[in-house]
Amino acid sequence: MLALIVTGEFLVGALSLRGCWKLWVARKADAVTFQAAKGTAMMGAAMAMVVWFGGFVVIGGALFSMWQTQLGDGSFRGAFIYSMTSAMVLLVLALKDE
Repeated sequence: MLALIVTGEFLVGALSLRGCWKLWVARKADAVTFQAAKGTAMMGAAMAMVVWFGGFVVIGGALFSMWQTQLGDGSFRGAFIYSMTSAMVLLVLALKDE
């Protein structure tokens, strides 16, 4: 499970970094080109939702009740913060540029 979490977090970082670079390169382009450049960044934010919300909040919190211990509660709260931040980034990226 640790290898799966680390791999997922690596993918979040790689996709987000690549998406950030694509958006940086397309920042002065027209709206259609900039909109097309958002795909990889959106995949990074979506992968973050899968790792932190799906993995920690849903599976860890609901299935394994990790919120019942002090250590687990810290991980649960941290994962919730990361997942909600990723959700907000995904929401902003999903807005259409005109």
